[in-house]
Amino acid sequence: MMYKLLSNILLASVLTIPAEGWGQNKDTKGKPELKWKPFDNGFLEAQKGRKKLMLDVYTDWCGWCKKLDRDVYGDEQVSRYLNDRYVVVKLNAEDTSTVSYKDKKYSKIDLARSFGVSGYPTIIFFDSNGDAINSLGGYVAADKFLQIVKYIGGDYYKSMTWEKYQETADSQSPKEHRDNR
Repeated sequence: MMYKLLSNILLASVLTIPAEGWGQNKDTKGKPELKWKPFDNGFLEAQKGRKKLMLDVYTDWCGWCKKLDRDVYGDEQVSRYLNDRYVVVKLNAEDTSTVSYKDKKYSKIDLARSFGVSGYPTIIFFDSNGDAINSLGGYVAADKFLQIVKYIGGDYYKSMTWEKYQETADSQSPKEHRDNR
């Protein structure tokens, strides 16, 4: 019986080893990862670097939050664009620790509430001064999410509606669209 248990453990171990060898995973090799910043430092860095800030408000139990982390933030185009144009910060909406925002102290729970967060995930976009631009509630697939972060990151929201931006993006070839963003 002990032999059968050990052989099952060994079989399970062998099945989890990547085909390329021990400790390597071809899918993540060289892939950019998001550089998440602590809350207070993130807002300071955004201001100094004159970058927008993306705040991901999540909870540990949220399945859609985990899917967003894996499928959207794990997407190469999304992570490259965010790392280039944004400072990215996560906020656990059930954390009781305090953070400072606009010279006031808040528990993370109270801060999420003050932003009107009522579901998870919620993404809030800020300008470099820490002023909220807009928010996005729920899960959005990587291709649509990339359009949204480009709309905000490229300041298109200042001069055209989302609908007009989508028409413009849809009428251009993929190369032209990439070059203009």
